[in-house]
Amino acid sequence: MQVTVEKRYQLVNIACDELIVPLWKGEELAQVYPDLEAAFGGTLSVLQGEKEISGDAKAIAVIHSMGRMAAKKLIVVGMGAPEKFDFVAARTAWGRAAKTVVSKGTGKTVVIDLPTTEHLGADRLAQAVTEAFGLAEYNYEGYRLKAKRESDPIAAVRILAQTML
Repeated sequence: MQVTVEKRYQLVNIACDELIVPLWKGEELAQVYPDLEAAFGGTLSVLQGEKEISGDAKAIAVIHSMGRMAAKKLIVVGMGAPEKFDFVAARTAWGRAAKTVVSKGTGKTVVIDLPTTEHLGADRLAQAVTEAFGLAEYNYEGYRLKAKRESDPIAAVRILAQTML
């Protein structure tokens, strides 16, 4: 698995298998990501209104783009309350996202929009993402005669940051 950090640009134009975006508790997805809301024709706010998308901690929503954006899937990760957010909460949130990604398919390219927070710097958030995806991808095969997995589920993780680390 290769991990890179890049400067953030328009999310709807990023070609990847899965685009992962964070959402804080109480935030409206349409206000935080108006370009995604426009690409989906307003359906993201409808899904959030129906509680299919939530900013609550441990919430995950997987939305197939069906060609509405360059990424094949949009994954919204609930980050919880910003005032309670720390390194452990970050690693837990990204771990849930990583398990969702790893559970299906192989050789994926994953792009993550790194959130901004006052409580945790971008470098520590990137560390939490890297640890979560590294642990989710790990699979001990030492005692088996035949490997359970034929190939790695994730080929690359691209972390998008507002400013370079």
